[in-house]
Amino acid sequence: MLYPMIATFRSQSLYRLTATLTKEIVPDLLQKALLSALERMPYFKVMIKSGFFRYYFQENFETPPVVEDNGVVLKALDFRKTKNFPFQLSYHKNVIFYTAFHCLTDGTGALEFLKAILYFYLKEIGENPIPDGNFVLTHPYDEEEEEDAFLRYYKKDCKRESIKGMMGENALGFDLTKPQKKQGLTTVNYFMPAHLIKAKCKERNTTVTIYLGAILARAIRKTIPNSKLPLMIFIPVNLRSFFPSITMRNFTMSAVCKIPKDTPDDLNEYIKVLSSELERQTERENMQIKLNYTSTLAKTPFVRLIPMGIKAFFARFARMLSKSHRQTIILSNLGRHKIQGTEEIKDIMINMNCNFRSPRNCGFVTYGDKTVLTLTRLVKESDVELEFAKGLIAEGIIPDVTSNERNRKYDM
Repeated sequence: MLYPMIATFRSQSLYRLTATLTKEIVPDLLQKALLSALERMPYFKVMIKSGFFRYYFQENFETPPVVEDNGVVLKALDFRKTKNFPFQLSYHKNVIFYTAFHCLTDGTGALEFLKAILYFYLKEIGENPIPDGNFVLTHPYDEEEEEDAFLRYYKKDCKRESIKGMMGENALGFDLTKPQKKQGLTTVNYFMPAHLIKAKCKERNTTVTIYLGAILARAIRKTIPNSKLPLMIFIPVNLRSFFPSITMRNFTMSAVCKIPKDTPDDLNEYIKVLSSELERQTERENMQIKLNYTSTLAKTPFVRLIPMGIKAFFARFARMLSKSHRQTIILSNLGRHKIQGTEEIKDIMINMNCNFRSPRNCGFVTYGDKTVLTLTRLVKESDVELEFAKGLIAEGIIPDVTSNERNRKYDM
């Protein structure tokens, strides 16, 4: 597991999923729902242990606490308070928050787990939820759900990525000239009708990810017009679409999409470039190369025999030495979801983590007919958020905008 090796208390690899309901949360029933979800998905009932050569999961016999949320977005997990679980389930009024350490699972697995919690909670409060087609509860527990799919699809004779290719190239980045002083991260949420976005995508013959990604990339370039560096948009790709698996463990790779400085200031041009880059990055051969690279630690005998402390030192040391930005922003689309048989859930959203290397990131989820895109940031400046809203409005999409930033007006 790479994530525990590079994590520090200030910079954990976290993300947060949020579900807003119509009624206030009943804490005792939410606790029961969490335990029911863990009984169905026992591979999440674990703690992280440190061995001599590697980190590993071990079953956790404690009861994970459900707590009142403190209002701080993506505050580092205190494993003493979570009873060593690599996640925290909290609530406030009618909102449920699930904060997770990325070593446990990727966004797909985390959302399935949250949906399981919601399913059992809705049953506890007297609703009659019906799992959707993507939902893990539509089939009995299968051991494949907890497999390491990276190792399953590793190919020893596959072409390997070059060192230069693995390092990437310098990218336009957001410098922390004005880091915010408050605890946690600033979030700006854009609530949009999913059917309208789908119609706009059909007009431009593109996908939701590329469409919203192009509007976002164009907004970023407008805020830093003089940089000669390209934008590097990291788009997490669900490998389950390329390598069949029902694993709920991490099984995601990032497509690194380069948008050159000389891209004309036209949305169609941004769509064209981003579409071409994503298509190239997600070719089967490229996905196999990336998959093999991710599996190197586990499959290379020499690397496996290096003591874990030495591996962790070099992993952190390499990050510390890297002065240049290698990514501009992460854009994560968790797809479209719906739990039938209930109108209790209003929306679901995701907060992507930020750190000093990557102080602004983006993720979105569609639940029913509502797409919620959230820009999460570590900096004070809100210029990208405002430009992105202008880009949506220019397309005829008038978003409802909310933020956890106090005393701040988002005049469109």
